[in-house]
Amino acid sequence: MPEYDLYINVKKPGIGLYVRKGAGLPDFADPKEWVFDGTAAQDLLPPSVVEGLAADGHAFRDMD
Repeated sequence: MPEYDLYINVKKPGIGLYVRKGAGLPDFADPKEWVFDGTAAQDLLPPSVVEGLAADGHAFRDMD
């Protein structure tokens, strides 16, 4: 089962960014603004996040 890394925005902790495990942050994300928060299996993520990952290689999630 695929796994995805979660990064949390330090300025806005309610925003999460998922990427494929080991892919690192996308080019548009400033590494200083994101903190690694763990890895999750695909079956633990909402379908909308999985769809975004499949389409774009990353997906944002409201963590509130």
